[in-house]
Amino acid sequence: VALRLKQEKDRHLERDDKIRSELELAKQVQHSVLSRPIQESDIEIHAMYHPSAELAGDMYAWYRIDKSRYAVILFDMLGHGISASLVCMYIFSVLRDTIVTQVDPELVIRDLNRYMNQIQIQDQFMHYFFTAIYLVVDTEKQQIDYVNAGHPPAFLLQDGRKPQPLDEGSSAIGIFPQVDIRSGKISYDGHSQIILYTDGLMELV
Repeated sequence: VALRLKQEKDRHLERDDKIRSELELAKQVQHSVLSRPIQESDIEIHAMYHPSAELAGDMYAWYRIDKSRYAVILFDMLGHGISASLVCMYIFSVLRDTIVTQVDPELVIRDLNRYMNQIQIQDQFMHYFFTAIYLVVDTEKQQIDYVNAGHPPAFLLQDGRKPQPLDEGSSAIGIFPQVDIRSGKISYDGHSQIILYTDGLMELV
Protein backbone atom coordinates (compact mmCIF):
# COMPACT_ATOMS: atom_id res chain seq x y z
CA VAL A 1 0.00 0.00 0.00
CA ALA A 2 2.85 2.37 0.90
CA LEU A 3 4.55 1.66 -2.44
CA ARG A 4 1.37 2.32 -4.39
CA LEU A 5 0.85 5.62 -2.53
CA LYS A 6 4.41 6.72 -3.29
CA GLN A 7 4.01 5.88 -6.98
CA GLU A 8 0.73 7.84 -7.09
CA LYS A 9 2.39 10.82 -5.38
CA ASP A 10 5.30 10.70 -7.86
CA ARG A 11 2.85 10.71 -10.78
CA HIS A 12 1.06 13.75 -9.33
CA LEU A 13 4.35 15.61 -8.83
CA GLU A 14 5.44 14.79 -12.37
CA ARG A 15 2.10 15.98 -13.73
CA ASP A 16 2.31 19.23 -11.69
CA ASP A 17 5.85 19.89 -12.94
CA LYS A 18 4.72 19.38 -16.52
CA ILE A 19 1.78 21.75 -16.07
CA ARG A 20 4.04 24.41 -14.53
CA SER A 21 6.49 24.04 -17.40
CA GLU A 22 3.74 24.38 -20.01
CA LEU A 23 2.28 27.43 -18.23
CA GLU A 24 5.69 29.09 -18.18
CA LEU A 25 6.12 28.42 -21.91
CA ALA A 26 2.65 29.82 -22.65
CA LYS A 27 3.48 32.91 -20.56
CA GLN A 28 6.70 33.47 -22.51
CA VAL A 29 4.87 33.09 -25.83
CA GLN A 30 2.21 35.56 -24.68
CA HIS A 31 4.83 38.12 -23.70
CA SER A 32 6.82 37.65 -26.91
CA VAL A 33 4.01 38.85 -29.19
CA LEU A 34 3.42 42.15 -27.40
CA SER A 35 4.35 45.22 -29.45
CA ARG A 36 7.70 46.86 -28.86
CA PRO A 37 7.87 50.57 -27.96
CA ILE A 38 7.76 53.16 -30.74
CA GLN A 39 9.69 56.40 -30.47
CA GLU A 40 9.38 58.81 -33.38
CA SER A 41 9.63 62.58 -33.66
CA ASP A 42 5.83 62.94 -33.71
CA ILE A 43 4.73 60.08 -31.42
CA GLU A 44 5.90 57.77 -28.66
CA ILE A 45 4.05 54.56 -27.71
CA HIS A 46 5.00 52.32 -24.81
CA ALA A 47 3.34 50.15 -22.16
CA MET A 48 3.69 48.55 -18.75
CA TYR A 49 2.52 44.94 -18.54
CA HIS A 50 2.13 43.29 -15.14
CA PRO A 51 -0.43 40.43 -15.26
CA SER A 52 -1.97 39.42 -11.94
CA ALA A 53 -1.91 35.73 -12.90
CA GLU A 54 0.50 33.40 -14.72
CA LEU A 55 -1.53 33.80 -17.91
CA ALA A 56 -3.36 37.04 -18.45
CA GLY A 57 -6.47 37.93 -20.42
CA ASP A 58 -5.06 41.39 -21.18
CA MET A 59 -3.19 42.14 -24.39
CA TYR A 60 -2.14 45.16 -26.39
CA ALA A 61 -0.76 45.89 -29.84
CA TRP A 62 0.03 48.79 -32.11
CA TYR A 63 0.88 49.09 -35.80
CA ARG A 64 2.10 51.85 -38.06
CA ILE A 65 -0.46 52.20 -40.85
CA ASP A 66 1.32 54.82 -42.98
CA LYS A 67 3.62 57.81 -42.54
CA SER A 68 1.27 59.64 -40.15
CA ARG A 69 -1.26 57.07 -38.81
CA TYR A 70 -0.81 54.59 -35.98
CA ALA A 71 -3.37 52.03 -34.79
CA VAL A 72 -3.42 51.06 -31.11
CA ILE A 73 -5.58 48.46 -29.35
CA LEU A 74 -5.86 47.34 -25.74
CA PHE A 75 -8.22 44.50 -24.84
CA ASP A 76 -9.20 42.57 -21.75
CA MET A 77 -10.57 39.03 -22.13
CA LEU A 78 -13.09 37.65 -19.66
CA GLY A 79 -11.29 35.56 -17.04
CA HIS A 80 -7.70 34.44 -16.55
CA GLY A 81 -5.70 31.28 -17.01
CA ILE A 82 -5.34 28.92 -19.94
CA SER A 83 -8.75 29.39 -21.59
CA ALA A 84 -8.58 33.19 -21.55
CA SER A 85 -5.00 33.06 -22.81
CA LEU A 86 -5.92 30.75 -25.70
CA VAL A 87 -8.79 32.99 -26.81
CA CYS A 88 -6.46 36.01 -26.47
CA MET A 89 -3.92 34.39 -28.75
CA TYR A 90 -6.65 33.48 -31.24
CA ILE A 91 -7.73 37.11 -31.44
CA PHE A 92 -4.12 38.23 -31.59
CA SER A 93 -3.53 35.93 -34.58
CA VAL A 94 -6.13 37.80 -36.66
CA LEU A 95 -5.46 41.24 -35.21
CA ARG A 96 -2.74 42.55 -37.52
CA ASP A 97 -4.50 41.59 -40.76
CA THR A 98 -7.80 42.98 -39.48
CA ILE A 99 -6.31 46.31 -38.44
CA VAL A 100 -4.02 46.82 -41.45
CA THR A 101 -6.79 45.84 -43.87
CA GLN A 102 -9.70 47.68 -42.25
CA VAL A 103 -8.02 50.47 -40.20
CA ASP A 104 -11.34 52.23 -39.55
CA PRO A 105 -12.38 51.72 -35.87
CA GLU A 106 -15.97 50.69 -36.64
CA LEU A 107 -14.89 48.11 -39.22
CA VAL A 108 -12.17 46.66 -36.97
CA ILE A 109 -14.52 46.23 -34.01
CA ARG A 110 -17.17 44.68 -36.24
CA ASP A 111 -14.66 42.16 -37.61
CA LEU A 112 -13.37 41.24 -34.14
CA ASN A 113 -16.95 40.70 -32.98
CA ARG A 114 -17.47 38.31 -35.90
CA TYR A 115 -14.35 36.33 -34.96
CA MET A 116 -15.51 36.06 -31.35
CA ASN A 117 -18.92 34.80 -32.38
CA GLN A 118 -17.26 32.03 -34.38
CA ILE A 119 -15.85 30.74 -31.09
CA GLN A 120 -19.28 30.79 -29.43
CA ILE A 121 -20.66 28.36 -32.02
CA GLN A 122 -17.94 25.83 -31.23
CA ASP A 123 -18.09 26.09 -27.43
CA GLN A 124 -21.52 25.72 -25.86
CA PHE A 125 -20.24 25.71 -22.26
CA MET A 126 -18.37 29.01 -22.07
CA HIS A 127 -19.34 32.39 -23.49
CA TYR A 128 -16.22 34.36 -24.32
CA PHE A 129 -16.12 38.11 -24.70
CA PHE A 130 -13.70 40.95 -24.18
CA THR A 131 -13.67 44.69 -23.70
CA ALA A 132 -11.40 46.79 -25.88
CA ILE A 133 -10.42 50.27 -26.86
CA TYR A 134 -9.11 50.74 -30.37
CA LEU A 135 -7.86 54.02 -31.74
CA VAL A 136 -6.19 55.43 -34.83
CA VAL A 137 -3.91 58.38 -34.19
CA ASP A 138 -3.23 60.67 -37.15
CA THR A 139 -0.20 62.78 -36.22
CA GLU A 140 -0.50 64.96 -39.33
CA LYS A 141 -4.14 65.91 -38.73
CA GLN A 142 -3.61 65.67 -34.94
CA GLN A 143 -6.79 63.64 -34.70
CA ILE A 144 -7.82 60.46 -32.89
CA ASP A 145 -10.60 58.21 -34.22
CA TYR A 146 -11.62 55.49 -31.79
CA VAL A 147 -14.15 52.97 -30.53
CA ASN A 148 -14.46 52.03 -26.88
CA ALA A 149 -16.06 48.58 -26.69
CA GLY A 150 -17.18 48.35 -23.07
CA HIS A 151 -13.68 49.20 -21.80
CA PRO A 152 -12.68 51.66 -19.06
CA PRO A 153 -12.33 55.03 -20.81
CA ALA A 154 -8.95 56.17 -22.04
CA PHE A 155 -8.04 59.78 -21.30
CA LEU A 156 -6.50 62.46 -23.49
CA LEU A 157 -4.30 64.72 -21.37
CA GLN A 158 -3.31 68.13 -22.72
CA ASP A 159 -1.43 70.88 -20.89
CA GLY A 160 -3.75 73.23 -19.05
CA ARG A 161 -6.93 71.38 -20.03
CA LYS A 162 -9.34 69.05 -18.31
CA PRO A 163 -8.76 65.34 -19.16
CA GLN A 164 -11.02 64.23 -22.01
CA PRO A 165 -12.44 60.68 -21.77
CA LEU A 166 -12.55 58.43 -24.82
CA ASP A 167 -15.81 56.67 -24.01
CA GLU A 168 -17.83 56.55 -27.25
CA GLY A 169 -18.27 53.07 -28.62
CA SER A 170 -20.22 49.87 -28.22
CA SER A 171 -20.89 46.93 -25.94
CA ALA A 172 -18.11 44.42 -25.24
CA ILE A 173 -16.97 42.28 -28.17
CA GLY A 174 -18.46 38.80 -28.52
CA ILE A 175 -21.66 39.24 -26.49
CA PHE A 176 -24.03 39.80 -29.41
CA PRO A 177 -23.96 38.50 -33.01
CA GLN A 178 -24.40 42.08 -34.26
CA VAL A 179 -23.09 45.10 -32.40
CA ASP A 180 -24.26 48.72 -32.55
CA ILE A 181 -21.11 50.85 -32.81
CA ARG A 182 -20.67 54.59 -32.28
CA SER A 183 -17.17 55.78 -33.11
CA GLY A 184 -15.64 58.84 -31.48
CA LYS A 185 -13.38 61.56 -32.81
CA ILE A 186 -11.16 63.87 -30.81
CA SER A 187 -8.48 66.41 -31.72
CA TYR A 188 -5.28 67.33 -29.90
CA ASP A 189 -2.49 69.88 -30.18
CA GLY A 190 0.82 70.58 -28.57
CA HIS A 191 2.30 68.08 -26.13
CA SER A 192 -0.47 65.55 -25.40
CA GLN A 193 -0.76 62.11 -23.84
CA ILE A 194 -3.31 59.32 -24.17
CA ILE A 195 -3.57 56.99 -21.18
CA LEU A 196 -5.09 53.52 -21.70
CA TYR A 197 -5.48 50.89 -18.99
CA THR A 198 -7.43 47.77 -18.03
CA ASP A 199 -9.70 47.21 -15.05
CA GLY A 200 -6.79 45.53 -13.25
CA LEU A 201 -5.44 48.99 -12.51
CA MET A 202 -8.82 50.07 -11.13
CA GLU A 203 -8.93 46.98 -8.89
CA LEU A 204 -5.44 47.80 -7.60
CA VAL A 205 -6.47 51.36 -6.74
